[in-house]
Amino acid sequence: MGEAMSDYIIYELEEFQPWPGQCCFIYGTAMLTYKWEKPEPDVGYRGGLVDIRLQSLVISGDGESMIVPRGSHLFDAAAATLEASDFVAEQCVKDHESWEE
Repeated sequence: MGEAMSDYIIYELEEFQPWPGQCCFIYGTAMLTYKWEKPEPDVGYRGGLVDIRLQSLVISGDGESMIVPRGSHLFDAAAATLEASDFVAEQCVKDHESWEE
């Protein structure tokens, strides 16, 4: 629809469950990109948040960190969960609003 601006957030993971309902928790950080489409009032389009994508995933524990490779089962599970998360969407909206102030 409208022209989209891209940005990113760093999302802290604490007791994050990449497989909802399973007792597997990870800690670390996720870098996610998102796009913000400009409104097009003449066609009734309000614009807003679109296309949240996990770009990198780093898990940590006991002082050690590990980059989770793209395409691994853990990366794919985390991507599916994070990209559909209302909490992540809220953080993207807050991030976008902070740039508008």
